[in-house]
Amino acid sequence: MNAVVFWIRAYGGALAQLWREPLASLFNLLALACAFGLGLAAVVWLGDASLGRSVPGAGRFAPEVTLVLRGGTGEAARNALERAVRADAGVERVRFVSREAALERLSRDLGEPHLLEGLGGNPLPDALVVTLAADLPAARTDQLLKRWRARGDVDEVLADREMVERMRHVSGTLRLMAQGVVVLLLTSGAVVVFNTIRLQLAGRQQEIELIRLLGASAAFVRRPFVARGTLLALLGAGLGWGLAELLLQRVAGWVGPLATVWGIDTPPASVPPQTGLAVLGIALLLGWITAWLGVRQHLATTDRR
Repeated sequence: MNAVVFWIRAYGGALAQLWREPLASLFNLLALACAFGLGLAAVVWLGDASLGRSVPGAGRFAPEVTLVLRGGTGEAARNALERAVRADAGVERVRFVSREAALERLSRDLGEPHLLEGLGGNPLPDALVVTLAADLPAARTDQLLKRWRARGDVDEVLADREMVERMRHVSGTLRLMAQGVVVLLLTSGAVVVFNTIRLQLAGRQQEIELIRLLGASAAFVRRPFVARGTLLALLGAGLGWGLAELLLQRVAGWVGPLATVWGIDTPPASVPPQTGLAVLGIALLLGWITAWLGVRQHLATTDRR
């Protein structure tokens, strides 16, 4: 009988044992689902590194610079300025806001369309709203601001660079904390599998010693426990995937309106399939390694007696 048949029987026996112990299996699976599910949600929020996606909150707070044009700047001069700004390295987008559009928006934001009718004229200037690249270094940003302030057709440059830099530092710290949380959650899942296998080994101590005396190999003894550990980890990660989907949908529903107000990306509302499958693979590997280590340590202790 080849090794494949042995492993199929081992996994079948592990599944039957889980079914025979529903309460213990349920608690183990819930613990693993919480660990892997929260870890998967954190991984999705951090971004899938294999796709090169940016981290939520880090690099998405792109600085916006407003170039207030001098009064009397004609359309030809404005178009020339806009083309020059677009050509600068580090500029992602340029948007013209006319003084009429600015006044209309101000009236709408105030909620009183007739409040500004008594002004007799439009006091607001034309402006260019420039969005810089999210990963633009601070030194390059300062160079651009200095160059634009020196132009004769620009009256004032309004920039929120300092606030964005502070937000980047905060989001970078949050990213490191989230990475640490992911590692801790995956470690806790491995600990649950390890302790479960150790308890199973302790409960079958006499049986293991007997079959070892009868000449059973370490691989024969190890196989059913490794199968149980990997099966527990895989099922727990599968339940964790469902938990992560529910959590992501809830958070996206809560944070989505705030993200729109702040002008940042809405948090993802679902787990990308490749990320979920990657976590399933990691859980399977962790389950196999921790179960194998647990059995190895137990057999080494037993053989010394």
